[in-house]
Amino acid sequence: MLAQEVDGLVGYTVRCPTDLRPQEIAVFTPMLLSQAVFNQWHLEFFFDLRPLVREQSIWNMGITAFVCLVLCASSLVLSNDANVLVLHPVENMVHKINTIRDNPLIAVKMSEALYEVEEATKHKQRGSFKTQLQERLESWKLMRVFLGHGKKHELLETVVLERTIIKLGSLLALGFGEAGVKIVSANMQCLETAGVNAMIPGVKAQAIVGSARIRHFNVATEVLSGKVMKFVNQIAEIVHGIVNEFSGSVNKNKGDTFFVVWRASDLDDAQLTKLADMALFAFARILGAVHQSPLLATYRSHPGLQQRLGSHFRVDLGFGLHYGWVIEGAIGSEFKIDASYLSPNVNIAENIEHATKIYGVSFLASESIVKLCTENVAEMCRLVDCVIIKGSKAPLELFSMDLVASDLTVAEAKPKMQWGLRHKFRCRQQMERQKENKWNEAVHIADLFEESRDVARMRKRISTKFLQTFNMGYQNYSEGEWQVAKRFLEETSIMLKIDDGPSKALLSFMKTYNFEAPKGWHGVHDL
Repeated sequence: MLAQEVDGLVGYTVRCPTDLRPQEIAVFTPMLLSQAVFNQWHLEFFFDLRPLVREQSIWNMGITAFVCLVLCASSLVLSNDANVLVLHPVENMVHKINTIRDNPLIAVKMSEALYEVEEATKHKQRGSFKTQLQERLESWKLMRVFLGHGKKHELLETVVLERTIIKLGSLLALGFGEAGVKIVSANMQCLETAGVNAMIPGVKAQAIVGSARIRHFNVATEVLSGKVMKFVNQIAEIVHGIVNEFSGSVNKNKGDTFFVVWRASDLDDAQLTKLADMALFAFARILGAVHQSPLLATYRSHPGLQQRLGSHFRVDLGFGLHYGWVIEGAIGSEFKIDASYLSPNVNIAENIEHATKIYGVSFLASESIVKLCTENVAEMCRLVDCVIIKGSKAPLELFSMDLVASDLTVAEAKPKMQWGLRHKFRCRQQMERQKENKWNEAVHIADLFEESRDVARMRKRISTKFLQTFNMGYQNYSEGEWQVAKRFLEETSIMLKIDDGPSKALLSFMKTYNFEAPKGWHGVHDL
């Protein structure tokens, strides 16, 4: 390109291509000319490299995008391991701890849900060829481990921690029970300190309280000695299972006594009525289950128990039921606390159970319970007396649900089976479904009384004539006509072909006054 004209040679000039960027131009100049010739004139060749630069730019952009993609994928792969092995398990643990903090009882359901997921995963993978191949490889690896040629597969530490947290929560739920939920929850929600504060104020609540006591427990303890713990646990399995099925909870076991609670604070009138029906039916079912249990029937032939208690000995329980207010809270100190219920009504329930021995029955309920029940269930309860019980300022009417447990026969023993985790899980699921089904509006507890074969057999002797005759005797007893009452009650005492405990008890009480009502008699006396 010539910037100036050359005389006799070039009469035109060409502008130098300065509009191109340096990287878009390739310049070639002569290298073998002398400086004088070069300065006079020479040829320079300019090549336009824009197509090549454009293509290189496109490839460079592609390389850059590929490198970014590789870096992103690598970072995702690396972070995925961190998420799967560390972050997600830690977040799950924190979520579970927060959930258990709010409601410790849910830890049991968490354990079941975790087991359900594990079983579903195993079942889903069991049918595939790939899984069968993996199982064979795993069995081969296990064989190598057994022979000492490999390492045993171990769970990740995060999985172990998560399962440990769930098990600790389950132990809290089992150890404290429903009464201790608020205590545990209140302490876990207090994040300002790591200490445990047992001095939490109690909460007043309405509840149906019941007391179930094992008869002849002192003798059984002396005779069975170390095996008495197994004996109590066999009864506890029946009591706890049936009470839980009917929405109750066993608060504590005190030797021969099971203290049972049905919390009723958050229920409306219809739900409270159904809860009262369920409490009555639960105790009736427990009595029938204890007398039909083939496991407990083996104690009838125990030589030591027969010698001390006679050949007609049976494992038996007494039940007392009452409704009223209770204080729910913790009892103890920083060394040991016990979640429990305190109230005069708790003492009344225990005293009502003690009264079952006086009246010769297995089951007594106070008027506060019977008034809550539906009409059909209340008709099954017989008014046996009106007394003043220690702990109650006002007189209480006592009602007996007449259940002749001696008419039951022992059920056939089922074949023994190993109760693994799977069986316990399925059983608990079935119990939860039955428990929830009881609250269905279409389910009436009175119908369950009629459908239950156990209750029907225990009430087979109880006829309408017997109830009418006893009611006439009790009315005369209440009104002070004890001579007339004596005639009716003597008839009912032998009408069932077995001794009727309430009739005997009223006759025994009237006999202390020579069957003459004392002055100022209003149908009430101290128990």
